Amino acid sequence: MTRGRFAEAAQALLRIMPEQREAVLQITSDSGDPSVANSVLPPKSPGIAILFSRAYRARTVLVAVPWFLMDIATYGVGLFTPIILGAIDASAKGVGVTGHDFADARGSGAIDLFLLFGFLVGIWAVPRFGRIRMQAIGFAGMAFGMLLLMIAVRQSNSPAGAGHIPLVFAGFILFNLLMNAGPNSTTFTLAPILFPTQLRGTASGFASGVAKIGATLGVFVLPILKAKFGVPAVLGMMAVVSVLGLVVTVVVGHEDTED
Repeated sequence: MTRGRFAEAAQALLRIMPEQREAVLQITSDSGDPSVANSVLPPKSPGIAILFSRAYRARTVLVAVPWFLMDIATYGVGLFTPIILGAIDASAKGVGVTGHDFADARGSGAIDLFLLFGFLVGIWAVPRFGRIRMQAIGFAGMAFGMLLLMIAVRQSNSPAGAGHIPLVFAGFILFNLLMNAGPNSTTFTLAPILFPTQLRGTASGFASGVAKIGATLGVFVLPILKAKFGVPAVLGMMAVVSVLGLVVTVVVGHEDTED
């Protein structure tokens, strides 16, 4: 309708709202009326620059930056969970290279189950507590999970034996659970809520594109960081990224923007 294609719009509306047939046909019959056409035809598209105007700048930061930060952690940690597990030496020693790899794979599989549990928690929690609140809780949990893993790394280098293994799994489980209950269930839903209809597609596309830059950085930078500085540097970077996501969400986000 906003492109003046009333007949095509009528056909689409009749498929999804057949009970409104009379109203739809009335719109079609009025399509030649200049006043009707002018009432629905949009002005010239303002382009992506409007996302950085004073009216929408804060919303653009809220929909793009936390998603960017989350994807660094999601794709980085998610793809390299078995490698990180092996580097922390979470599985039993003395089982050989093949047995060690199988143990890491089993541990990764068990940890990844909590990705599913996280989404289930998100389905229940986000409508009850709000997107901004759950996004903040999720980033906080992700940061805490990475701190637990950093403690586990320190303990793995001590003569305390296998006492660090519960911390390893607790850290990964907390990270995966709250990531999917929080930002991985909320970031992509904010733009359609925070922006008016004519800007939702632009805002969503921009935020998604920025997020994929974060995903690319996570995939390519983390292995380099691990090779040069070790697992503690990777875990520390993920903790910092999660804290930044928390700060941006709390500072820029407001619950009343969801109404």
